[in-house]
Amino acid sequence: MKDQVTALRESNISAVFLSSSYVGAALIVRVLRGSRDLRIRELGLEELSTFGLLKETSRGLVDQYIDRLVEQELLIEAAHSTLRTTHKAAAVLFLGEQVTMLTRTEPREEKKQKHQGEKRSSLSKPAQADSGLLAALKATRTRLAQEERVPAYIVFSNALLIDMAEKAPKTMEQFLEVSGVGEVKAFRYGTIFLQVISEYEQ
Repeated sequence: MKDQVTALRESNISAVFLSSSYVGAALIVRVLRGSRDLRIRELGLEELSTFGLLKETSRGLVDQYIDRLVEQELLIEAAHSTLRTTHKAAAVLFLGEQVTMLTRTEPREEKKQKHQGEKRSSLSKPAQADSGLLAALKATRTRLAQEERVPAYIVFSNALLIDMAEKAPKTMEQFLEVSGVGEVKAFRYGTIFLQVISEYEQ
């Protein structure tokens, strides 16, 4: 597996998030992924031009997009757990500024080997998150979210915690290698989560 920098400006993804940020994040995600649940139909949101724009994108990755925009202070939480844009968002919406994030991708050769059913080496096997560690990380995230009175995803997304559990970082440098962790979140939460990992492994 390797890291790649993904421009959220591609397909106007960041602009879509920022211009859609007048409701809760969960509803924004359902609209962008083309959900046709009752709430979407009641509000007539399936008529929006952005409906289903990210239907081929996993929920976990969409959550990471939101996390990145919050981390970059382009979105902030408003009343009733809704999201709204900040003054910084104007540069993305109107001036073409890019927002980037690290994503995990598989090298082409590994994909080919999987498709052909060849025996893979231990290096090509994806890491598996320790369920106990993942549970401990989620519990810590819940506690922090309650203390800060924010939704849990504002602290860290599920996808990010899974990657953290897989990598089990020991140092702040390793913590920054977790997919989706930036310097702001690392400064705010890094020491806490590193302590959780250390105590779990003792």
